[in-house]
Amino acid sequence: LTRTQIDIDIPTHEPPRRRNWAAIDIKVLQELLSQLIVPRLVNALKSHIKLATVAFTAAIRKAVDQSVLWARLSAWSNPDFTRKCKEAVQTCRQLRCQLSNTHNPWIWRAYLQARNKKKCLQAIEQGPLGLWKLAKWAHSRNGVYKSGITSTLQDLDSHMAETVEAKTQLLREAFFPPISVTIEFPEILCHKIEHVICSIPPDKVLGEDGIPNSFWHKIIGILVIIDTLYEIFNACHLITIVLCKDGNRDYHIPKAYRPVALLNTLGKFLKAIIARHISYAMESEGLLPSSHLDGRKGISMDHAIQIILDRIRGA
Repeated sequence: LTRTQIDIDIPTHEPPRRRNWAAIDIKVLQELLSQLIVPRLVNALKSHIKLATVAFTAAIRKAVDQSVLWARLSAWSNPDFTRKCKEAVQTCRQLRCQLSNTHNPWIWRAYLQARNKKKCLQAIEQGPLGLWKLAKWAHSRNGVYKSGITSTLQDLDSHMAETVEAKTQLLREAFFPPISVTIEFPEILCHKIEHVICSIPPDKVLGEDGIPNSFWHKIIGILVIIDTLYEIFNACHLITIVLCKDGNRDYHIPKAYRPVALLNTLGKFLKAIIARHISYAMESEGLLPSSHLDGRKGISMDHAIQIILDRIRGA
């Protein structure tokens, strides 16, 4: 007679902790951050810039640990049900109520978009199964992602780029072609940094550092914070990776790829500032053709209709 005894030890589930960002001790936070020393990064090396950024982020996290308490979560709360999920559910319910009262076709379209967005968030919360459904598009790339290696690229002169250095150079020429006009961008001023940070929505999804934008809204008024960001933003660079574009494309051509910048919270602020500088330079220097309307500030459908009418009259 054989007896088998199985000892099953089920680990207890501990919900993830999160900060109570609504209850910040502003006095303690200001005292801690006012002790920071502003780095001088004029003509600094890349290693010095990275070290200054890491030190600044570490000081921010230390101040968060001492001024922001942990939230007391209920046993029935769902930590994955974020404010973004709540807003998606509320928007979908409001549009459905309006649709049942008015039967307006435009409200029906808005309801379909809100419902699809809510289903997308729901699929993400379902874990690997939901993400698997959302990632079906990755399997229609003709095996381009299976090896983890970028395909051999071909330039306009039919020259093949097989090494990493040659591919990098070819993609750089495709993403950032030279322009005939030399444009000098001004330095990033302190008031522009403050304006961009205050204009970013406070309830965005947290990045890798776990610090929300609402926290930056409260500390941007501290002089040492804005001075440190001024030094870092005028000296740092971004890391850019390459991803394949959607659709049935020839991945031996550099135009079949697109650049994506890897940004943290500080990088998002810098991206918004640089985007405004580029937009201003494109408009002031006339680098875009008059027929290019997508993505331009202050351009609406009326401009496209007016261009069509002008061409008809000119013909």
